[in-house]
Amino acid sequence: MKTEIIHLGRDNSIDLQLLADGAPVGLDAVTRMTLALGDSIIDSADTGQGAGQPFDWSSGGGKVTLMLGGQAILPGHYSAELVVFDHYHVNGLVWGTIRLRVV
Repeated sequence: MKTEIIHLGRDNSIDLQLLADGAPVGLDAVTRMTLALGDSIIDSADTGQGAGQPFDWSSGGGKVTLMLGGQAILPGHYSAELVVFDHYHVNGLVWGTIRLRVV
């Protein structure tokens, strides 16, 4: 698995494609996403969702864009857990783990 790099103070993005059985998932029903990095949790309920926010799943096709350079994250290596919430999964569905390096 590739390690994604977050450049603190920069506008670099990470684009993810969420798939189920090889096909992009619909994200229209998503109400919230969280990303856990160690003891820190970035929550779309706190930060907002959409262009220029830490989470953007509005473009369709199962695409999630993460813009994390403006977040208060300590430099280091993380196995970040992405959790997706919708009306069917109110407790969250762990979508997967993303290897991150924060510099």
